[in-house]
Amino acid sequence: MRVSGLTTVYLDEVLRNIAVVATNSRIKMLVGKLKQLSLKRLLSVQIWKQFSHWLFWHSSIKRKRVRKLVERLTLLDPDVPIEIIDLRNAVFGKVCLGLKTVESESLLECVNAVQQPRGFEQVFICSIYPQILRRGFGVFNISSDQPHRIDVEISYLGHNEDLFFWIFEVDGNSRDDPAKTLVPQKHIRGNKCYLVYRLGVASLVESGDFNPLQWMISCQTFFNNIMVDLKRRNYQVTAASISDFELGRLSLLRRLYLDKLKKHQSLYERQNR
Repeated sequence: MRVSGLTTVYLDEVLRNIAVVATNSRIKMLVGKLKQLSLKRLLSVQIWKQFSHWLFWHSSIKRKRVRKLVERLTLLDPDVPIEIIDLRNAVFGKVCLGLKTVESESLLECVNAVQQPRGFEQVFICSIYPQILRRGFGVFNISSDQPHRIDVEISYLGHNEDLFFWIFEVDGNSRDDPAKTLVPQKHIRGNKCYLVYRLGVASLVESGDFNPLQWMISCQTFFNNIMVDLKRRNYQVTAASISDFELGRLSLLRRLYLDKLKKHQSLYERQNR
């Protein structure tokens, strides 16, 4: 009887161990299945997110609005290759997708203020436009009778709410060495001086390369180099009021930009705190 009791106790212990092992194995199996299900669900969610993102950008109201803006771009010269037309349209469209409606309209007005455009001058302005806004600068056109050239005045408010500015003369047909353009000319307006950069932008990227992203990067890098040059020159110039009609018109436009510039600079300062 004693032996039989010991045997029974031993068998009970074995059965309990078997039950524990079986339970652990079952739990591990269940955990494994849950992990597989979670992974499948995660992958499914990621796929749907990507699909939803693609669907949104290909059917959104914003993309439709941008396409309509592209259709309003000034026609390039008849002899301009289709690759440059596609490049100009692609860069403009990509930039507008990241802008507000009012900003996109302002950019369209800015790049359309050109006679006989070659495309590269518009690509340059489009590429640097987001950087201008992020820095809290204002930009508006200066009328020019020169073909394939966009003249813009870029400005910002100083600490004393005086307007600092310089001018870009962006030539879409010039293949000048970019290094030469970092030697600006000094001009006088009233009792103040300002700098004018003549920018040949047709050769910022190797000939035959019409990759929109590459052009945008090259233009933005070029713009940053100019900003470094301005800082090196300890740029301190302001606009002055002159009786000349055109300069008076520009002065009025600058005053209209004051509130907008203040808002941009406040936003820029908050983002960099």
